[in-house]
Amino acid sequence: MLEVDAVSRTTTSSVVFSDAIVRSARLIARNRGIKLIDGRSVGRTLDIDQFSPMSWPEMIVDGSLGHLSLTHGEVLRAFEDIQADPPSDVRSWKDEQLYFELYMALVTPAGIGINLLDKVWYDQYRAGRGVDDILLLILSSGDYSFRGNTFKGFSLSTGLQSNLEAQNETGIFDRIQLVQGDTTIPLHIDQHKELPFIHAKERPEFNEISLFFFTPDITFNPTQPWRLELLMEGAKDGNAAGVAMFTLPYRVPDRFITEPLIQTVSDIGVEMSLVQAAKGIDWRSVWRNRPEQIATLFATLIVLTVILSAQETIARRKRLHRWVRIGFLAWVLIWMGWYVGAQVSIIHLLNIAQSLVDDFDWGFFLVEPLIFIVSAFVAFGLFLWGRAIFCGWLCPFGALQELLNKIARALKIPQLNIPNAIQERLFAIKYLIFLSLLGLTFYSFDLAIAGTQVEPFKAAITFRFNAPWPAVTYAIVLLGIGLFVERFYCRFMCPLGAGLSILGRVRMFDWLKRRVECGNPCTRCETVCPVGAINPSGRIDMNECFYCLDCQVMYYDDHQCPPLIARRKRNEQASGSNLNLELPTD
Repeated sequence: MLEVDAVSRTTTSSVVFSDAIVRSARLIARNRGIKLIDGRSVGRTLDIDQFSPMSWPEMIVDGSLGHLSLTHGEVLRAFEDIQADPPSDVRSWKDEQLYFELYMALVTPAGIGINLLDKVWYDQYRAGRGVDDILLLILSSGDYSFRGNTFKGFSLSTGLQSNLEAQNETGIFDRIQLVQGDTTIPLHIDQHKELPFIHAKERPEFNEISLFFFTPDITFNPTQPWRLELLMEGAKDGNAAGVAMFTLPYRVPDRFITEPLIQTVSDIGVEMSLVQAAKGIDWRSVWRNRPEQIATLFATLIVLTVILSAQETIARRKRLHRWVRIGFLAWVLIWMGWYVGAQVSIIHLLNIAQSLVDDFDWGFFLVEPLIFIVSAFVAFGLFLWGRAIFCGWLCPFGALQELLNKIARALKIPQLNIPNAIQERLFAIKYLIFLSLLGLTFYSFDLAIAGTQVEPFKAAITFRFNAPWPAVTYAIVLLGIGLFVERFYCRFMCPLGAGLSILGRVRMFDWLKRRVECGNPCTRCETVCPVGAINPSGRIDMNECFYCLDCQVMYYDDHQCPPLIARRKRNEQASGSNLNLELPTD
């Protein structure tokens, strides 16, 4: 049985599924001996799916990880050979002391990439890239920088921005280059991504960690040997500095290479194989491999059910409500969002809509267990609480907005209260966005996916702000606005929230209590609602309610709710009158 890990976190977009189809087809071709339809051989290819756990030392021993170690003495002798001065920090009296270490690994194969980056990060860096794209990891420690004068970025050793000036206007790294055969392959800043850390077991400490991406148009065959050339600059003598070259050879271990196959398409029937590859992902194995996460998610949903079922008990205790709310939202953000990536997206809703008119396949949705469980719970919760079950309690990005706004309020940042007449019109924006995306889904799913970039979820939650700068900037701007207008994105822009509001019309119960005085004459709850979901009439608009229970806390507070305040004062006056009647007279 060929297993394909096609989907991870919220990468269930058409781009990733397209990658999954091609990857699956390649697996079948390798497994069954297929040539492509036009007669080209599959050829030597990287086995991108085989995986077994390995530690850092084990990867060095088996060649998965290339290693170059230079002492002060070796560097000094190399510069003596070219009759040039070595770097100023090289010392002859430190002859055997380590000066610089360089590591390199091709992390495209899962057997190397997952061991170095961890599965979650490996999937993120692979997601959305072409099937034939190559990922190369270069790391270093010691007193020399392989990034050189082109790069200006974060220093892992000092925690500060590097002071290197960008002297090379071409954007090409001037201290490292790949060489394969007679071809020299420069490394460009546009191919580069700086990493803050890696997850390999028994790893040493690093000063620099760089990930390079290669597209198929670059002349580079990862199945053949190559070397990394390190150009080390010496101390300047007048206007010039000597340059010594050190090489780090690399060859992908044979177990990560699949040799050419010879059987033809006509013998196998590749068309049927491709169809089965697209639909034959073994979702059961995915579920079996994630028991702890699934169990924790079920426990989270059980806790939420208890909270909402006991809302009256919680709302009567203001301090308990505050800490339950903050604690649960923090858990949703940190664990559900940033740790396991269970952020439901408009992409998932559009996938369901498209599947209803195409061939519906449960396996397509079951392949991501956490997303499926949350989605199923939300679908059930629509009958009980409407959209609020997700938007108010289970959306990591919504939780991030609310928690940041609470911090803003604690810091006395002024809040912008939008008048109800304007707010009613702003609410319509998210519905227009949702209906546009839904229409595009049936016209061109690729266009619809492009339109889903209106969501900041991927940058802020899925990739933890480790995304292209325009996406990160967009997310930060929305969060910044949310400091002044609570849940700005959720209220006015979120297409997923709009879709859930429409589906939430099936809600069968009104759990939030109101009094006859609400709206007329009392409007206190309207001012307390942080998202403006209470109309001037006193009615709660459940299409916009996030079920924060703030209005219910006031409902039971006889020092905040005007009708209860009046009742309490009458009772106190009555008690005082009775006490006076019982006092003895002279």
